[in-house]
Amino acid sequence: MKLLLPVIAFLTLTQISHAAGVSTSSCEDFGVTLNSVYSMKTYAQGSVKVFEVDLEEPASGSVGIAVAITRGEDLSSMETFCRFIPGLSSAKLSAVKSKYSAATDTLTLTMPASKTNELGVRMPKVLTVLIKKGAVAESDLVTAVLK
Repeated sequence: MKLLLPVIAFLTLTQISHAAGVSTSSCEDFGVTLNSVYSMKTYAQGSVKVFEVDLEEPASGSVGIAVAITRGEDLSSMETFCRFIPGLSSAKLSAVKSKYSAATDTLTLTMPASKTNELGVRMPKVLTVLIKKGAVAESDLVTAVLK
């Protein structure tokens, strides 16, 4: 039994490192502007816009994905929220695959991405972004996982 515990701990840590949740924050917190946008895609009749962004710094993780979500029925009640997924070395928005679930009102985007490891090597990954327009808290509008 003593021999199995380190093996189980290693396997658990390995699984966690392969499917890490990625933090999202307000675009404003990172200074994301239209000047840093490389490409864009729209969904949900234009109410969800996804941008590939390059902030130029830090060099090892300057790329990110910004998601702008407009909610509201008319101009007087519309709000737009922007959430940013930072710290990538690359993200290929041109190769995104999308899927919408009416049951959960969630748009799922999956795209190739890379992240630079501590040795300076770019590691290929898959970025999965979940967009929930009906989320109550702004921080729950966009969540992401990098595998």
